[in-house]
Amino acid sequence: MLARRSLQTLLERSDYLNDEQLQRLIARLNRRNSEAIEAEWELITLAALSAVGQVEHEPTLGGSSRLDIRFRSDTLCFVADVVSVSDENDHRLNPVKEIRAALSRCAERLHKRGIRGGFDFRVGAIEPRLQRREYKTKLILPQAHKIKSLVFDNRFRQFLAAIHQQPFQAHQHIIDKPEVSLSILFNPGPINMRCVFHPPYSLPHDTTHNVVRQALERKADQIKQAGPRKSGELAGVIICDGGCQMLRSFGSVDVVTLDQVMKDFLRGSNSIDFVIVVDVFAQPTLLHEGVRGFVARIWSTGWPDLIPKLEGVFRAGLSTLSKPIENATNTLNYLNWAGNAKRLWGKYRGSGYMTDNSIEISARAVMDFLAGRIDRTEFERIVPIDWLAHLRRCLEQGRRIDDVLVKPWVGEDDDALVIKFGDIDAAVSPFRVPERL
Repeated sequence: MLARRSLQTLLERSDYLNDEQLQRLIARLNRRNSEAIEAEWELITLAALSAVGQVEHEPTLGGSSRLDIRFRSDTLCFVADVVSVSDENDHRLNPVKEIRAALSRCAERLHKRGIRGGFDFRVGAIEPRLQRREYKTKLILPQAHKIKSLVFDNRFRQFLAAIHQQPFQAHQHIIDKPEVSLSILFNPGPINMRCVFHPPYSLPHDTTHNVVRQALERKADQIKQAGPRKSGELAGVIICDGGCQMLRSFGSVDVVTLDQVMKDFLRGSNSIDFVIVVDVFAQPTLLHEGVRGFVARIWSTGWPDLIPKLEGVFRAGLSTLSKPIENATNTLNYLNWAGNAKRLWGKYRGSGYMTDNSIEISARAVMDFLAGRIDRTEFERIVPIDWLAHLRRCLEQGRRIDDVLVKPWVGEDDDALVIKFGDIDAAVSPFRVPERL
């Protein structure tokens, strides 16, 4: 969520971690999977709370388990454990992503042969049946390892052959089997014209059988096993977004809300006093997604006076951090995409400001291009074409480069290379009559 530079700064200021704790946390952060997301949330939460009170990581309470946080301030004293929740298991059971990726590869192969178009597809589903203990929507798709044999079979190859024969027409391919309910439509046109239709499969249909409730139950057991707390010391669970649709969904006729799940859990719990959800939120605008920020939502049924106190602590603590550059889902996708390519771990920033006399472009992209680590095609994917066109225009006008400097982009993993243009340069322009007083 935060830029890697921002995370490193938090690590350097983490005096609430001993050497062993710091090494374990860094090892988790360096993994390229969901464990890195949970470790990042743990660091974010610890750093935010340490800015507004005293924080102890993995305090000894006398029990068999350790909790992530013990917090003390003038107004609050609590212990809490941090957990990241995701829809990763639901995605494995409903491999829409694999179907989309395979169709994207098909569209790219068609494009190389001069056939422009993209694939839309629709997936059938089995709705939840609570009386039969089927609590989630299940898409009618095979397991990932069976997709090739059951979806991209000989009939699909005939479908592709028909597209080759009539590339300017729409073509439909329907698979209706017990294991697969799939309708694929080829639409001629831009290669990125692609839509996916399927019922949501990660939303909860009761307050018990869902990923958030399961995480709460696990953490409640862990807090019980941690040992006795001090007098007046409350206990809570801090849930962070690891890519969980439920944290941002609204209820409907057959979908329960996050609020219902939280209240139902707290009413039946004798060990948890509050639950906090920490997430990345961006207020959308008409033109763009908006500035991202951290937000905390709080539930407590037995201690209503606790909610405004916790809200104040988390609001103040989270405001001391850098602005997040991505949400958890995009962060995890980026980690998987970047893999072991170190130059990709920190994101390039495409552009900053542009004026008649200056431009700002990615300093990392320029250095990687000059060093041959990226080619011109990749460079132009990073730096916007309008910025490069302005640079070319100024050079073709014969303007001199007056200054080049590096300006930090605060809270990001890139810096701005600022190029300032001056008057006409005789080195690349015809001689001209000098201006005289």
